[in-house]
Amino acid sequence: MLQSRGISQPTKQKQTSPGPK
Repeated sequence: MLQSRGISQPTKQKQTSPGPK
């Protein structure tokens, strides 16, 4: 769940998984 959120909101979960980068 955290990973999915990280991709959706890179601003909030940047350290979890920087999707856009």
